[in-house]
Amino acid sequence: MEESRGHRHAGAVPAQGASEDGTWLAATWPFVLSQLPPPPARVIELGCGQAGGHIPALIRAGYDATGVDPEAPEGAAYRQAAFEDYQPEKPADAVIASVSLHHVDDPGTALDPRRRRPSPRRRADRHRVDL
Repeated sequence: MEESRGHRHAGAVPAQGASEDGTWLAATWPFVLSQLPPPPARVIELGCGQAGGHIPALIRAGYDATGVDPEAPEGAAYRQAAFEDYQPEKPADAVIASVSLHHVDDPGTALDPRRRRPSPRRRADRHRVDL
């Protein structure tokens, strides 16, 4: 199933024949998780891609997570939009950008904390995970 590929627990080894996305997600998940505020924080992943990025793993871990990508999967946790055009419905506690900012015409606009509507309880600049 496409949505579940690559979302393994920390320390798990990808299965033989695992996709590149799955291998990358498994390798980066421990670092991403270590940089986030505790659940149920609101997390936005810019550039979740067709595979859905870390969104399924974030949701399983108790986060309120949304993946944003022009090619994001269908589903309630995803928004098919360019980063610069996305306006979150709720304030974000953290933003993940994993090898995706090179696709953005103006990274400053995409990462502007005012556009991410940071939560009043957390400083968004302390919980931005750039891989």
